[in-house]
Amino acid sequence: MAHNSPSELEAMWDGLARPRDGAIYRHKNGDNYTILATGHDEETEEPVVMYESPDGTKWSRKAGEFLGTVAVDGVQVPRYQELGIDPEQGRILDRRVFGDPVLREKTRLLSSEEILSTEIAQLIKDIRYTNKMKKAGVGLAASQVGVPVALSVIGIKPTPNRPNLEPFEQVIINPSYEGIGEPVSMWEGCQSAGLSDEVMFAQAMRYERVRAEWTDEHAKKHAEELDGFVAHVFQHEADHTDGVLFVDKVQDPTTFMLASEYRRRVVMNKSAE
Repeated sequence: MAHNSPSELEAMWDGLARPRDGAIYRHKNGDNYTILATGHDEETEEPVVMYESPDGTKWSRKAGEFLGTVAVDGVQVPRYQELGIDPEQGRILDRRVFGDPVLREKTRLLSSEEILSTEIAQLIKDIRYTNKMKKAGVGLAASQVGVPVALSVIGIKPTPNRPNLEPFEQVIINPSYEGIGEPVSMWEGCQSAGLSDEVMFAQAMRYERVRAEWTDEHAKKHAEELDGFVAHVFQHEADHTDGVLFVDKVQDPTTFMLASEYRRRVVMNKSAE
């Protein structure tokens, strides 16, 4: 089969607002997607768009469909709406899931020189962006993206599972903590405990208050007492650096449930109170 020339292929984009690589588009259902590339179907040569969902899944769609409209409640709306290119954007990294040996490794501590390196700065940017693009993500460790170093990014935001959260962000490197008081059972999930937003939840034993120590991305050391949900997430993320998963903290196995059931049984019940 003879293929069209490059100029003829380019002309197929006439009349279409060709997406820019790295641009963010919001689907009509509210999810954000990152444009990876544009090109042409190998057989039909139709223009196509390649893009990535928050969980790292790669997709492709005919450009005319991607840039087209759909009917919602009788009104034509864009299937995907461009949000632009975030100047602080990193890359969406592939997440490792339960069963991957890297999640059970005790990670390597980082020196001040390493913390200030361009490699670690880029890793932090990519982890921050990956967590930001995950609707239910409130934190992500380097080991969860396959890099066994003692680094996590806490990125708390309102989520479908916890809609009333106050935003909070902190990079924690070489973290450790000491519990204050007795641990209590708290609902907890993990981005590595499933695919997309359908992750596993259970009641894990956590301290409501902790003495926490960590180094930030500027190689500055911190020692503070944390409480509330920030303390909860800090424990989860610090445990990742020791190869400890939240399932290790679960005493009652009957509390395990998928996120959809957690939203139905727990979140909706709290809203009704």
